[in-house]
Amino acid sequence: LYTALNIAFIGITFWLIPATKNVTLEHIERKLRAGEKLRNIGV
Repeated sequence: LYTALNIAFIGITFWLIPATKNVTLEHIERKLRAGEKLRNIGV
């Protein structure tokens, strides 16, 4: 049960949390203030 829940939450995390590698905090903040969707912040 514990393993199944961990696998499920890892999948949910990768699906919901945007990738922000090599993206500055200022860039993320600008996109958030502009009303950008969370999934598109790291793009």
